Amino acid sequence: MRVRTGISRTAAEVILLVVATALALLLLSPVGQMIMGSIHRAVVTSHVKYQLEIVAVDPRATVPDYPWVPASCRGGTALAVAIKNVGDEPIEEYRWEQDWALVLRNSTGTYTLAPCYLDCTGLPWDCSADPRLEPGEIWIVYVPSGVQDPDERFVVEIFGPEGSRAVRAYP
Repeated sequence: MRVRTGISRTAAEVILLVVATALALLLLSPVGQMIMGSIHRAVVTSHVKYQLEIVAVDPRATVPDYPWVPASCRGGTALAVAIKNVGDEPIEEYRWEQDWALVLRNSTGTYTLAPCYLDCTGLPWDCSADPRLEPGEIWIVYVPSGVQDPDERFVVEIFGPEGSRAVRAYP
């Protein structure tokens, strides 16, 4: 009788079954979703020209009462999102509300909203001297249709010019 060398067919099938099960669990588990989400974010943000950060969120802020603020928005209550340019380049096309969109996820659903006004905070310097959103500069985006209950948890995702994007959970 001749002795065969190598692995048996049963052992090979068991190994393949274990590997397939491990891969399925990895892809379907929260850890697998986190890994896949990280890969997706890396691919999405690798082509983005500008970098934003949401530094603060106020679920019930008052829109400034300046004469240049649109009348429909002036002095009203709005969701206020403070954004900072954390990239190396100034953002040129930042001044117009139509260049920005906000996605709000709360317990009732997901909503895409448009801001009514963008306001310069003056931090870290006077924004009126240069009409661009400079690196390190902070602006506030006011969204009247996004007013939230301060006791509720929600996620804000803001999209700006040329694919710039930032996400933050409140609180």
